[in-house]
Amino acid sequence: MSIASEEPSKCLILAGLLPLAISPDQSIVTPLNTWLEQICMTDRCSDDTTIQIFNNFYQACADDIALVYGIYLYEDNRDYATQMYPLLREALCLKDIKADKYCVTEVLTDFQDALGTLSISNLNGVKGKWHQSQPQSKFACSPCSKALYTAGRQDRPLSDTITEVTGCGDDFNDGQMPHGIQLTAPEVQAGTGDGNEGGATALSSRGLTLAGLPAILEMGALLG
Repeated sequence: MSIASEEPSKCLILAGLLPLAISPDQSIVTPLNTWLEQICMTDRCSDDTTIQIFNNFYQACADDIALVYGIYLYEDNRDYATQMYPLLREALCLKDIKADKYCVTEVLTDFQDALGTLSISNLNGVKGKWHQSQPQSKFACSPCSKALYTAGRQDRPLSDTITEVTGCGDDFNDGQMPHGIQLTAPEVQAGTGDGNEGGATALSSRGLTLAGLPAILEMGALLG
């Protein structure tokens, strides 16, 4: 996957995701966490860089993704990419300060403990176990799950597609970020020299205007 080694992808560190493509039987949790540790300490990509990465990815991978996964990318999706990237990055970098874990990693680990290895090749097996047991309390209602859910509910375009959660108590849908969850990603764009905004300040000044992580927020819908 040549796009992973090109200059524009340094702010995304795409090479860190190569193990997922090379080893489909491997759990996604550890490689994804390693990648998060890198991108959440790296300045975010500028809009121009995001567009260039999208164009490179579209040219190199669009046909394969459509063939293998049935997901179709179009050139005019680049504007959507620039809108979603900074918001998605903020959600990816939400962290449970007490546990010292990224929320994405924490929730995926809970899913894996309950449903078996989360790997690309084992998706059908995970879906089957979900249908059989419908485990919820440990991960679906956790503070990190609420943080990701709250983030997605307060940002378009995801907010229109994410419904209220039942079974986790009324406070799960109250729109408040759980105590102890912090945004850790630097706000400065790569190469701009702009100032950096701390996690707690960013969460407050933006009114919790973050984007959810679709793979986590809609896991229940995917497996349902």
